Amino acid sequence: MAKYRQTVLTAFRQVEDDLATPRILAHKAEQQETVLKSLQRYLALLPTATVTISREVVNPLLFVILALDRCADVTRAGTGS
Repeated sequence: MAKYRQTVLTAFRQVEDDLATPRILAHKAEQQETVLKSLQRYLALLPTATVTISREVVNPLLFVILALDRCADVTRAGTGS
């Protein structure tokens, strides 16, 4: 009986996880969209400002852009869009 109970509990946990996945992916997509919009606003200001951009600024920005691109690819693959 204990093995049956554990099997049922495991099945319920898997169903719960599967039901939560789209919500979690949607939340992550919203967060990525917010970061992307902020980055786009920041980058839009750069041409009008007289700023010297150092390697210390460019490298983290490139890292963020590449990470967002990878996240978007994963999100699109996960949602089938």
